Amino acid sequence: MYDSNVRITEHGYIIDEKEVHIRLTSGEDIWGKINIADYDVTRLSELFTKSDLYFIVVSNCHDSKSEDDDGHVMFINKDHVLWVEPV
Repeated sequence: MYDSNVRITEHGYIIDEKEVHIRLTSGEDIWGKINIADYDVTRLSELFTKSDLYFIVVSNCHDSKSEDDDGHVMFINKDHVLWVEPV
């Protein structure tokens, strides 16, 4: 069901992070990680096509204006996403 980069924490929390590059409608680029296990999907594309949630949580992220990726978290409205690519 999960690929080889899936981890389970000591508290039983499943982590299946996908590194992504996201382009927003504002033209801004965001790089970070999305834990698809949080959304009960097995593929990144399902998160945007089958999930009813409006916001995506992106962790360890930075944007095109910042080189600092020191654990920032962004909540991104899916209506403002032009495209997402795995990196």
